[in-house]
Amino acid sequence: KGYSKGPNGMPLDRYSFLDREGTISQELQEGNVGSFGFDVRYFTETDLYVKLVDENSPAYLAGIRRGWVVTEINNVRDLSLASMEKDDFEFLFKALNAPSISLKLRNPLGNEVSVNLQRTIYGYRPIIASRIFEKGGKKAGYFAFGTFVSNELIKAQLDGIMSGFAAAGVKDLIIDLRYNGGGDVSTANYITDLVAPVSAHSKLMNYYII
Repeated sequence: KGYSKGPNGMPLDRYSFLDREGTISQELQEGNVGSFGFDVRYFTETDLYVKLVDENSPAYLAGIRRGWVVTEINNVRDLSLASMEKDDFEFLFKALNAPSISLKLRNPLGNEVSVNLQRTIYGYRPIIASRIFEKGGKKAGYFAFGTFVSNELIKAQLDGIMSGFAAAGVKDLIIDLRYNGGGDVSTANYITDLVAPVSAHSKLMNYYII
């Protein structure tokens, strides 16, 4: 793709790319993901944690859960932030995107677990969690939403969650998008329609700049 450039010579569009292999389209339109099914993050300078595990993924089926500490990847034990920064995280990125990976992890009980994973296509569930919190006589509905997959795949579940909140007398809503990397705009629009007040009817929601 040729990018339009601004007066400073920098590309104006920094958010577009070509999905040459159809990987992203498969995720968004079909809800199928090909990966190990987990993501990691540094919460300290030395410890690499599992921040998220997709249900039904190879990592989930192997028993890996959020909060476990990754102690070794492909026989490399020095996974400190300083060590990974030396090659601009190339080792980590390559390992997490390879066809297979060998891991050692420490669970909350302090036990080290060895796992070998193969990259697999699995059905992705973008709604990570949903529940109702009640405190001081007030109820707040909560749901965490990962990637915005096609609205056709998620509409019924979203409708069910919102209907349940309404039936329970929920007045406040928390939508957790901390793991959301974007996706199908129509799905984001649909969620906005679900939570927008009646006073917002017929008003501008968003617009595109070309």
